[in-house]
Amino acid sequence: MLDMLRGDHRAPAIGFDGSGFLGGTVLESSRGHVDGFPWHVMARTDASVTRVVATTDRGTEVELALSAFMPEYGSTFAAAVMPDGECPCALRVERDGAILDVGPQPSWPCPPVVGG
Repeated sequence: MLDMLRGDHRAPAIGFDGSGFLGGTVLESSRGHVDGFPWHVMARTDASVTRVVATTDRGTEVELALSAFMPEYGSTFAAAVMPDGECPCALRVERDGAILDVGPQPSWPCPPVVGG
């Protein structure tokens, strides 16, 4: 779960459902924007991933904080908040500098459309 705080204001907790990993992929991801907070990105990755990077609509690259491997989920998790006013458009996952996957496919629209 991801808890976001700004001053004394707390956004609703968000996270993945805890189910098993989907069909051999190395990346599951989501983005969101709630209650006036900046955009955030979350990713669930294969244990082989060593780095997750989000690219915003302004070209800023933001490295997501990556958890230790969590055997109960068979995954690692990553999250980051985007700079104010910037929207995440794409993610890439790497292992020791080599790109393993780019997602989501297709890329998230920026600026987002309703329901994006």
